Amino acid sequence: MSPREKRSARDVALDALMQVDKANAWSDEALRRLIAQNGLDSRDAAFATRLCYGVMQNRMLLDYYIGCWCAQKPERLEPVIRSILRIGGYQILFMDRVPHRAAVNEAVEMTRRHGRPKAAGMVNAVLRRFVEHWMDMPDLPKGSTADYLSLRYSHPKWLVLRLLDLTPGSVTPLGLLNDRAHAVRFCLDRDFDGGRIGVHPNDNTATVWLSVRALLALLRDRGTEIELVEI
Repeated sequence: MSPREKRSARDVALDALMQVDKANAWSDEALRRLIAQNGLDSRDAAFATRLCYGVMQNRMLLDYYIGCWCAQKPERLEPVIRSILRIGGYQILFMDRVPHRAAVNEAVEMTRRHGRPKAAGMVNAVLRRFVEHWMDMPDLPKGSTADYLSLRYSHPKWLVLRLLDLTPGSVTPLGLLNDRAHAVRFCLDRDFDGGRIGVHPNDNTATVWLSVRALLALLRDRGTEIELVEI
């Protein structure tokens, strides 16, 4: 892109995310500086900020979905292409007011503006799969509760374990009793509702059986946000 060419809110968001990738750290100051340098008005500044924060907060989840439909693993993609796909995917999945067509088309045009015309077809194809499946995205891999929470909410697994005050191998819904900040949402397959479930009592050497409704009532009483999902 020519330095004299006016950058859009999406371009500014991309610049900020590229700086994050390069420095491996997030800087609010960098985003504010880019917004000021490019003369974004309040509406575009808010849009760029939403894109940056949204992509950062959902980066692991977005990369998982990108990997479902891209021939290359996300970590093997050129950083600018990976960031463009993240921005496009975030708009499709999380920004209801952005038309899907606009999210895809703008991502393709950004790819061309940043001197990667050969990658434009791949970006178009991957994001069109997001559009086709945005109501039924691929299931997340089955694993431990910590693995699921780490990917779903894009937090490192070590942080999930710390929030729950548990050691590896001891992850259990009862660990949410230690989540005093209520930073974790508990998602449960709706098929379990009304039945019984076996869980570790914060120790993987034992198992206790509870009615699911009793477990959910206990967690709700402690302030945990609960979501029953279709898996």
